[in-house]
Amino acid sequence: MSSLARLPRAWRGLVLVFLLLPACHVSVPEFTTDPSPDALDFPAGLAVDPGGRLLYVSNGNADLRYGGGTVMAFDLERFECALDAFNGLPPAPGCSVFPSATDILVERDGTNFPIKGCVADPVDPQIVDCVERPFALQNSTVRVGNFAGTIRLRRTGGPGSTTRTLYLVVRGDPSVTFIDLDTQKLAAAPDSGGHIDSPGFFDCFDDDASLLARSEYDRATNTTRVPPRCDKSHLIQTYKCDGDFGCLENADDGNNNDIPSEPFNLLLEEGTKKSGAPYAQLLIGHLAPGNVTLVDLLGAPETPGVPRVVDVSPPFFAADQGGRRGVFGLARRDDPVSPLYYLTSNLSPAISTFSLEDQGETTTVVPGVVFSIAGPFSSGVDGREILFDQAGQRAFLSQNAPPSLAVLDTRRGEPQGRGLPANKIVDTVPICQAASHMALRQSFEAGPAGADATRRSRLYLACFISNQVMVVDPDRPGVDETILVGRGPTELAFNFSGEETAPADRLPAPRRRRAYVTLYGESTIGVIDLEPGSPTENRLVARIGLPVPANKQ
Repeated sequence: MSSLARLPRAWRGLVLVFLLLPACHVSVPEFTTDPSPDALDFPAGLAVDPGGRLLYVSNGNADLRYGGGTVMAFDLERFECALDAFNGLPPAPGCSVFPSATDILVERDGTNFPIKGCVADPVDPQIVDCVERPFALQNSTVRVGNFAGTIRLRRTGGPGSTTRTLYLVVRGDPSVTFIDLDTQKLAAAPDSGGHIDSPGFFDCFDDDASLLARSEYDRATNTTRVPPRCDKSHLIQTYKCDGDFGCLENADDGNNNDIPSEPFNLLLEEGTKKSGAPYAQLLIGHLAPGNVTLVDLLGAPETPGVPRVVDVSPPFFAADQGGRRGVFGLARRDDPVSPLYYLTSNLSPAISTFSLEDQGETTTVVPGVVFSIAGPFSSGVDGREILFDQAGQRAFLSQNAPPSLAVLDTRRGEPQGRGLPANKIVDTVPICQAASHMALRQSFEAGPAGADATRRSRLYLACFISNQVMVVDPDRPGVDETILVGRGPTELAFNFSGEETAPADRLPAPRRRRAYVTLYGESTIGVIDLEPGSPTENRLVARIGLPVPANKQ
């Protein structure tokens, strides 16, 4: 193994740049710019399929080692079967179809040696680390731009449909990439080591017929070597100027502008307008410039189904000395009177609101009020995620200066609940450091005989710096659990509905309730047990992927 390969990954790109400067012909055979189709690489965003079997993950390629990030699909059913086999449990129904674990060649400290697919974690043997390769649908992996992040999933075709579209932010382009898929292809494909029969499960291409060549698909081994890059037609990247903020009316390319830089957060909405017409739209929050971009996912009458940008707002929040505004969190407050949208900033001690105005063929972003949150926090200049409860009467805000979880009263005042929202912080809970993203779990719990069921809320916060997931009860208020998960927890997703009203309302009904968390700093996916009454409830029980040592990252 070369001395270059022994360097931490973060240094390799710099060394290669200096190697290439003095001469034109440098051979470095052990490296490639093609990302791996079956390995996690700085995973950031994730989403669980409504069917419960698949986990979709975006890889950010943060050290720019490869020529782009990737989007992968993992078979969670296969993973649970392997976990049971490792723990010596009898196979669950259907597990006999899936081999639990095979010998896989894994590199550690420059040495290749075979291990089983799952091993006890060397630091905490109660955690099971499983190499990701057997569970990745390798032939599904596609290449996107650098710094891919948050994923939102839209089920298309109505209830029970097997078709979906994934939307993910890509900060390196900048763009939002959309990928179509049909889970029925999984059922039709033969089982062959966890991979679908051939490339094409993820569809973000103009010409599907060229995929076998583009992916360097090997029929003998049923594997691909190169994740094919999504075509430009599947990037929401430009828009037609029509007096929008920053519009360059005299642009040489027919008044097509790029969307603002650093797309960071996504809000996906579907419903029916007052006119009765259906709508599906995507709101994009842009981190540094502070804009909000509105995308119509149903398309124009002349191009149905083709997403189009219909509005780009002016910047929200005041700019700092570097011109950054820091839009971070983006959430909708459901309201029968008028839906209202809330934005947080990681650079400003304030929350901005806006509404959407339907103007017939198009919709515009209308800025609303701005209110300060500096008082309760003394500084409050690093707002992160914001979520609303099911009724829209409260918002939950994670804050990093100081590390806190705030409960915001957003009830409307009189007359008859049609006044302005109170927008008042009523509780704060000290939490772990750098709690960026969070997930809300709500359920109804039966009370004493004859009493009404009680709504219970729990917030799961991914704390990037402290390597924890913290469970907060906003009603008590206080911290219920602190879960050690590994380096750099970023985003969370449940394999069941986060808003349960009864056990029968789990969507879907998983064998075990889980939370999945991307562990950005070690390139794995953490698996947290959330099954009530389980001896490992609210604990990390497994990882998809073997943790990359800190000095190798």
